[in-house]
Amino acid sequence: MSTSDQTGRFLCLSIASLFFLGCEKPPESATYEIAKEFREAALLWTTPEGWTKDVNSPAPKGASFLIEGKDGRMGKVAAMAFGKEVTMVSVANMFSRDLGLGFLTEEDLAAVSEKKTLGPHDFEIAILGGDDNANLAQRSATIALLPGENEAWLLMMIAETALAKEQRPKFEEFLGSLTMLASRAAPKNPELDSFFTPTLPADGPPPFVPPPAAPKPEWTVPEDWEEQAISGPRIGSFAVKGEGDALLDISVTTFPGSMGGPMANLNRWRGQLGLDAAEEPVENLEYVTAREVGGRPAHLVELLGGERGMLAVMVLDEAGSWFVKAMGDGALAKAQKANFVAFIDSMRFTAP
Repeated sequence: MSTSDQTGRFLCLSIASLFFLGCEKPPESATYEIAKEFREAALLWTTPEGWTKDVNSPAPKGASFLIEGKDGRMGKVAAMAFGKEVTMVSVANMFSRDLGLGFLTEEDLAAVSEKKTLGPHDFEIAILGGDDNANLAQRSATIALLPGENEAWLLMMIAETALAKEQRPKFEEFLGSLTMLASRAAPKNPELDSFFTPTLPADGPPPFVPPPAAPKPEWTVPEDWEEQAISGPRIGSFAVKGEGDALLDISVTTFPGSMGGPMANLNRWRGQLGLDAAEEPVENLEYVTAREVGGRPAHLVELLGGERGMLAVMVLDEAGSWFVKAMGDGALAKAQKANFVAFIDSMRFTAP
């Protein structure tokens, strides 16, 4: 494996760990005096009040902080170094997979981004998975990219939407305090942890390249499902109209990997309906049924009985993840259960 590939894998693993590692109560923070010259690239900052250093950070050369909300909920803020050619859309796609958003285009990213001048720098700031309509318990990522002369710095805040909104002013305060020292400046002081020096190949890690698209499965569409235009990560899109304004949106999506496993996906869906996270394993939940889809193990989820409802199936194995989800009017979702089950029973996966 090349040095460049290893670096790219490390960055992806470090990002994933920010989503899934637990947060322990941190020790008190400290203040450091920083020399003005460094032999390697360095990032300097002022730590906002209330942020504490994450001593358990999985990225030993990264800046990482724990943040705490008024209700005791915890989140993380981190900085990581990339090669100077990295783009905002490439790093956004590293997060979007873990958030269940699929692959983002430049147009998708523009819809959730804003340009802002903070301190001496112009930032593009994107909020992924936590828009104004999101459930406040839903996980979100706020990301900003700071280009440098020889490298670029990714700044990120990973937290539930409510905490991210609460901490946004401090995150912007942190961004405005940043100072970059180029990698050709001078002395190196490894004893200080208020800066860090990236170890990257000369040309940086390779650009993010989405894996090749999975072959579209075969399926039979129920008569009253209206096919819709394909957009974003969808490979199938349908709608069902009921009485009045009742509408059901049906999507078929696929992603590499298991997307966090059954519980992570179930609780992401529960969050989309404004429901609290489930604590029992999926095997113990009466609204989750084990079954097969196209000969592959799957879980059928029925979140029905409310004003809004959802039918969803997840197929998670080494061949990748497939999701079929029908969400919208609760009564219409309940009425469409037979059609939904018939649709997933008709699915046949095509070998690549």
